[in-house]
Amino acid sequence: MSDYAGSKMRPSRRSVMGLVAAASLAGGGVLADGGSAAGAVAGSGATGVGRVPDQLRPGGAYDRLVADLAARDRFAGTVLLAHRGRPVLIRSHGMADREREIANGHDTVFNIASVGKFFAGLAVTQLFARRLIRLDGTIGTWLDGFPPGVADTVTVHQLLTHTSGLGDHRADPAWREAVRGWRTPAEFETGTLDFIRRQRPLFPPGTRLEYSNSGFRVLGAIVARISGGTYADYVREHILGPAGMTRTEFAPLSRWQTDPAYAHAYGEPQADGRRPDLTAAMRGAEIGGGDGGVFSTAPDLLRFAVALREGRLVGEAHTEMMLSGKYPFGPGGMASYGSLISIVNGRRRIGHGGGDPGITANVYSYPDADWVALFVANQSLVDLRPLIELPDRLILDDGR
Repeated sequence: MSDYAGSKMRPSRRSVMGLVAAASLAGGGVLADGGSAAGAVAGSGATGVGRVPDQLRPGGAYDRLVADLAARDRFAGTVLLAHRGRPVLIRSHGMADREREIANGHDTVFNIASVGKFFAGLAVTQLFARRLIRLDGTIGTWLDGFPPGVADTVTVHQLLTHTSGLGDHRADPAWREAVRGWRTPAEFETGTLDFIRRQRPLFPPGTRLEYSNSGFRVLGAIVARISGGTYADYVREHILGPAGMTRTEFAPLSRWQTDPAYAHAYGEPQADGRRPDLTAAMRGAEIGGGDGGVFSTAPDLLRFAVALREGRLVGEAHTEMMLSGKYPFGPGGMASYGSLISIVNGRRRIGHGGGDPGITANVYSYPDADWVALFVANQSLVDLRPLIELPDRLILDDGR
C-alpha cells in the first residue's frame, strides 16, 4: 500500500491479501433505495444466479451494522454491495476532511492501498497476452543493477505470486527515512528501486510465499520498461481508460492534501478523542506503483469489475488464467496474479485488501453467486471481520 513518509506509518499486514477480482460483475447502476451509484455501471449482460437477501438491502442487517460502526467512530468511508453488477447498497459515513467539514460521499476519492496490486497483475497479464513478456522471464531481462541470484533467478511468475523472496522495503525504517529526502515522483521511483536492489532476499525464490511489496514495485518497473513510459501511464491507458474509471489516479501527496474530493487519512483517537490528520502531516514525494497507493472511488472499483467481466481489459481466457490459483496461501487459499482465492462455504471468494494507518480498503467478489462486496475507509478499522463475515454468510448461504 501507499506509505507516505513523515506520517510515522508502518506497513499493515492487512495489506497482505484478499484481492480484487471482479470476474463476478456485469452492468447495472440503479440502487435498490432509488439512488444512483454516480453512474457507476452501464450495460449489463450478466446471467448470474440468486436472489438479493433482505439483510443486504438498504435498512437491512449490513446497512445497520455499518451505521452503528460509524456512529461509534469505528468506520468512516463508503461501502458498496452489488448483485449481477447492479448496486444493491451504497452508503457513505464520516468525514473526508474533518478540519474543512467535508463529509465522505459516494464519489469521495480514497487511497485504496494494496487493492491496487490487482492493476499490476492485470497489466502483466495484458502484456503476456500480447506476447511482450514471459512469465518465466527473470528480472534481469528488463532491469539492470540487481545482484546475481536475483537478476537471473527471480521470475515474473514468482513476483506475481509473492514467492520471489524479495520481501518488503516498506517495513525497513531506513527506507521510510530515505523517502523524506525524495522530492519528485521520479526520484522516489529511482530511490525505491535502488533500495530494493540492495535488499537481501529472504529465501530462495519459489520455495515459499511471503507477501512482498518489493516484488510488486519491481513488477511496476518492468511494465514501465516494456511499455516505454511510466507504470502510471500504462495503467491509465490500458486499464483505467478502457474501464471508464475517471476518478482513479496516481495522485501526488500535494493533491491528497489539498483536493477536497480526496479523503484524508486519520489516525487513532488521542486523549481528547480527536483523530490526528495523518495526510496533513505527511512529507515526501511518494507516488503509487505496482505495489499499490492508487486513489479511487467505490463506483470506479465497480466500473473496473464490469470492464473485466465484459472482456474490455483482457480476453476471457487470459482473465481466467490471471484469476486461477497458482500457489497455496493459508488454510484453503490460493495466491493468483495479484489476487487471493478462498473457498468459503464451498464456494469461491476472490479479492484483495489493503491498509496502512488511517487507510483501509477491501474488495471481494463472489463469482458463484454473482456478487461483489467492497468498502473503502479513511481510518484504520480495528476489526474487519464483521464487515467481511456478514456478507460472506448472507451471500454464500442465501445468494443461490
